[in-house]
Amino acid sequence: MASDLKGMRMGASTYSWQFAQERMRSVEHIMEKAFEFGLDGIEVMHGPVGSEEEYLMSLKRKAHTMGLDIYSLH
Repeated sequence: MASDLKGMRMGASTYSWQFAQERMRSVEHIMEKAFEFGLDGIEVMHGPVGSEEEYLMSLKRKAHTMGLDIYSLH
């Protein structure tokens, strides 16, 4: 993980991802990329979703499974 390199935890924001060449597909997609890049976590900035609580719990489970932290939810 990135934290092993410098003692600092590194992550990505879903907001910033929208400006990358590869447009944001979903929060789950960004989580997979963060894991692939060896990041420690993500900051989730998302719009309204159908079942808010259920959706957020699914993100939490996925992050836990991948060993990622969720730094904040906006």
